[in-house]
Amino acid sequence: MKRFISSLGRMLLMSGCGGDGGEVPRAPAVSDMEALRRARVEAAEAEDAAGRARDAAAQALARAEPNRDADPASFALAESAAAAARTAWDAARQAAAKARAATTPAEAQRHADDAVAAVGSAQAALEEVTRYVGRVDDAHRRRTDMEALRRARMEAAEAATHAMNSMEFAKTVLARAEVEGNKYADPTGIEQARRAVEKAEAAYRAAKAAAEKARTATTLMEAERHRADAYDGWQSAHGAALEAMRYADRVLAARAVAESPELSLAPVFESGDRTNMGAQPPPPAGGFQGAGTRNGVSLSTGAVRDGESADEVLAYLRQVTTSASGDVAGLGTLRDDQPVVRLVEGTDQKSADLARRAVRIINAALPYGKRLAFDRKRAPAPSDALEVSEGYIAIQFSPPEDWPYRFDAYPLAVAFPRMGFLPNHARQREEVQFGYSTHMLVNTAVVDTLPEASTVEVIVHELLHALGFHVHSDPARFPGSTLNAFLTTNPPPEILALVDRDALLAAYSRFAPGTLPEDMTAEGLGPWEDTTFHLRGDLDAAGADVTFGVGLRNGLARPWASGPTPGTDLGDNRALSGTATWTGALLGMSRPDDRTVAGNARLAVELATLDGRLDFTGLEHWGAKEAPGAAGAGVTWGDGDLRYSVRVSGNAFVRTGGDAGDLTGAFFGSRHEGMGGILERDDLAAGFGGKR
Repeated sequence: MKRFISSLGRMLLMSGCGGDGGEVPRAPAVSDMEALRRARVEAAEAEDAAGRARDAAAQALARAEPNRDADPASFALAESAAAAARTAWDAARQAAAKARAATTPAEAQRHADDAVAAVGSAQAALEEVTRYVGRVDDAHRRRTDMEALRRARMEAAEAATHAMNSMEFAKTVLARAEVEGNKYADPTGIEQARRAVEKAEAAYRAAKAAAEKARTATTLMEAERHRADAYDGWQSAHGAALEAMRYADRVLAARAVAESPELSLAPVFESGDRTNMGAQPPPPAGGFQGAGTRNGVSLSTGAVRDGESADEVLAYLRQVTTSASGDVAGLGTLRDDQPVVRLVEGTDQKSADLARRAVRIINAALPYGKRLAFDRKRAPAPSDALEVSEGYIAIQFSPPEDWPYRFDAYPLAVAFPRMGFLPNHARQREEVQFGYSTHMLVNTAVVDTLPEASTVEVIVHELLHALGFHVHSDPARFPGSTLNAFLTTNPPPEILALVDRDALLAAYSRFAPGTLPEDMTAEGLGPWEDTTFHLRGDLDAAGADVTFGVGLRNGLARPWASGPTPGTDLGDNRALSGTATWTGALLGMSRPDDRTVAGNARLAVELATLDGRLDFTGLEHWGAKEAPGAAGAGVTWGDGDLRYSVRVSGNAFVRTGGDAGDLTGAFFGSRHEGMGGILERDDLAAGFGGKR
């Protein structure tokens, strides 16, 4: 090994004589002082070098410590070598100390040579430590590979077992549907459930074969490949089992869901002395461009900025579909085109009416084909959320002591949505695939003391959770959102905030169930507008201003109608007898091409029975967002008319027969001088109005 400082030559200093012939001591020559200094420096540098070799040996030994059991003999030899490095460093340290204390160059150089020799010993010991630690590492790698191979085989076998369980579950739900369900009422559901079982069987066979290949694999790479195949088989079987359960549940529910004429009725709000119908208040009267008249109604068109921006909607959706910890993400929207809301047995009429109001508010924000149905048949209270079938939202009004769940502090209401998940190990999170069903509980011990509007707000809030928004909105980012975690003291008449309405529309018209927050992009959202095109009708019914129409924004036509609230029910208006008649117009948008539609409206009510007839005639259409022309100038819409029988209750009326459609109407003016309402079908969304 090289020495750190070359040895210096030695110089012999001869003493001279002087004076009486006595010997006179002399100071060391300058060259002797330099030699002494250099020897001391060489010894110090050798001490440092030995210390570095000692530290490197200790660090290598510490790194190998966790794996010492992989090769105990080699680790023991590495320990001995590390001890030798420490001994060599100690020798270098002592030699350097002696060199510092030496008074002659020769003595200092001798100790420096000893320190340099100790460095060589320390370096040799470090090389031994490195060699033996390498053996320990090699043994650990070999053992790790064997453990990984064993784990891959075990996980493949577990995946095959899970696939088998999924297949058996699919068979069970199919058998139950065949025995208990009305397969004649839904033969397609039975056939699709059988096909799902066949898929589950095929997926199980694939998973089982992959697990066998993993068991006989000799390399980790091969075993991992077969483990992945077995896992894919399990996921396929799981998906098929869920599909079988979905169709089996549909068969089981085939006889249970009864049609209710009020299912898709429009929401009705009292705002001051006016009654408003529709998702939101009518647009302001100013700024519209006149478009002539129709059967005594003044027509106009215009644009109103009354929607949320694309950036706001996307930010909201990303936030309410990602848990605070980030371990759950994804849009949990329901897969069924028409989910069903069902109340549990024992629900009183007041609570049922409030639930209906909440459902109507939600429905006004959803695409027509995605709206909630309301089942008049009651069901037993679920013992937990697992008892609620797919596509159902079970609402239970009860005090906390009757809840099947326990809380430290009971909330106003709580929803337990069931969602399908798949784990994403790479991102360390569960990813929502779709919404399945929901068990909702409303705390009657508290809500019975609240104003009705607040109770409706509570139910609307929980319905938002049930429809896929599983996280509360951020009150700082979305201060007006109905999905905030606190109850507002004075909710707006329309209850549902604008950002919630537009987010619902985007969730159910632009994004598929299971869309991840990072995939909710402007491109995925598509063209988005915050401005609504309105087609508006106004009439003066003996001093009672009645307005109605329809607005179109982002593919959703929103009809509305508004007028002064009457002072009494229609049946109590003693100034009327026989048959009362109101005439006016209908204004709408056709679906799905958004053409403007206009026609005449006539309502006749027999006051003795409160039964009536509502006819829309002379229906014509024009281009999309085009102002309607004079009667006879357009193209006949459909066969030109729609006719309904209606029944009056209080100051409202609903369809009891006639053509298809969901019809909500009301009377306006202190003495029922006007009438108006909303008609929605799969091919038309319209507002209408008239005067007596």
